[in-house]
Amino acid sequence: MSLVQIANNSGQTVWQRLLQLDAERERNHKLVGENQRLEKELEQTKLELKLERQNKLASNKQKSADVEQDPQTAATSSEEKTEKKKGAPVGHVSSDAIVVNLIP
Repeated sequence: MSLVQIANNSGQTVWQRLLQLDAERERNHKLVGENQRLEKELEQTKLELKLERQNKLASNKQKSADVEQDPQTAATSSEEKTEKKKGAPVGHVSSDAIVVNLIP
């Protein structure tokens, strides 16, 4: 192989490496841009979640404040909650009924 051929091959290799470097730089630039976009989107989502939680907390505090302002309504609603029927649901057989039926 002559010195000219070696120089040509070296020049082509350098040229290929430069093209590859340019392609990688362009890819890196796109990835950095996408990363920045995703970071902004993440921040926006975090802010939305924080706002949603604050609104939920505020509505729970509002309900608590309503109960404190109108204790008559609160007492009525608590009575309604405690007036549940006791025992097994309709159609269910209790274990006591089975024992009673087994004894002659």
